[in-house]
Amino acid sequence: MASRNQKALNKVKRIFKEIGKSISEFFKGLWNKFQALPTKVKAIGGLWLVIIIVIIILISTTSSNKNILKTYQGYEKLINEATLKYIEANQYYGTRDQKIKVDLEELKDEKLITDSNIPDNTCKGYSLAYYDDSTEEYKAVSYINCKKYTSKDYYDYKS
Repeated sequence: MASRNQKALNKVKRIFKEIGKSISEFFKGLWNKFQALPTKVKAIGGLWLVIIIVIIILISTTSSNKNILKTYQGYEKLINEATLKYIEANQYYGTRDQKIKVDLEELKDEKLITDSNIPDNTCKGYSLAYYDDSTEEYKAVSYINCKKYTSKDYYDYKS
């Protein structure tokens, strides 16, 4: 049984080696054809290659930034929910024009937010809860400052 598996593994290795050689030969041939082109054509081709590489890098960077943004915005939403639970549990109901500030550490102390919820361990933050006249209920807006992300307006209400 072991020898059958070994033979199959060796066969797969040979196939990958052959594929690697074919790919290598293809690019060598392509490079040789490129080298045979006139200098101006090579310069234009090189410029287009650089442009394509830059575009690919920009696209990949943008998509990874969107994923990071979604992660932290989800964390802000989690803090909003925890803040509303905290206010309800402690019956901290402010007046219509009053905002109640709840620090992220208070939510952690009350076990409404756990460290496993935090995208990275550098996050500091707070939430502002207020009464919304239009919906006639309390709402919360959270602001966080982390290693890779800071909420818009985080510093406006920090003090």
